[in-house]
Amino acid sequence: MPIGGREAAFPARERDGSEGGRPGIGAGAEPGEAPGRSQDRGREPLGLRPATVAATLLPWVSHGIGDGLADPADPTLPGGLMTVAALPRVGVSACLLGERVRWDGDHRLQPFAAGEAARVEWVPVCPEVGIGLGVPREPIQLVRLEGGMRLFGVVSKRDLTETMRHWADAKVRSLTDLDGFVLKHRSPSCGVSGARVAASLDDLREDGPYTRSGQGLFAETLRNLRPELAIAEETDLEGPDGRREFFDRVQAAFRRRTGSETP
Repeated sequence: MPIGGREAAFPARERDGSEGGRPGIGAGAEPGEAPGRSQDRGREPLGLRPATVAATLLPWVSHGIGDGLADPADPTLPGGLMTVAALPRVGVSACLLGERVRWDGDHRLQPFAAGEAARVEWVPVCPEVGIGLGVPREPIQLVRLEGGMRLFGVVSKRDLTETMRHWADAKVRSLTDLDGFVLKHRSPSCGVSGARVAASLDDLREDGPYTRSGQGLFAETLRNLRPELAIAEETDLEGPDGRREFFDRVQAAFRRRTGSETP
């Protein structure tokens, strides 16, 4: 039976904006919007190829974005086909592209997903789905024990630490051609910072105390194995300066990787 075999027992509940946190007031909810409901809740899930994201949200950049998608009405492109130059490859937490892979079946679609789709090739990753957890699923949370940080199911108390660490190590080692990575803030798997941490297993419960002091296990592995990689959380890309700095680093890494500039 897969790890996520209990998903039917976990219907969507109020969310707090973190990837695996317990129910709470939904971060970013608009006035009059149900707590935790994304403004994009009603949208169909987006495909994960860069062309699909751009064609769905920005039709005017629907060609030249990395996989040969072209405008068939363009007379300069016979038969609607074209050859597209390689683009920088950027890993991204899949929920940030609009994929409904979060524990509650929702997503956290970000504006940069389409805004940068003409300049990069997104490489979506969801560690929690990757280790076999279903959608929806019970939330997971970090617990600080005497032997170090551990990852547990909040309801089942199942220890997922070694499963996640093993998967994360293999996944990061397989992604050798990335030029950057955008991670989900506060996620117990992807968060660089701000993930919920319980002080004991007794505190690991729906209403238990916690601190926002954790780093997700996938993010930890990624940073340890790829310290040179440009890494940001979606919150770092909310302003124009943060986006410019990150994607400038991505472009520089791409040029170095492909040999298009002299070191």
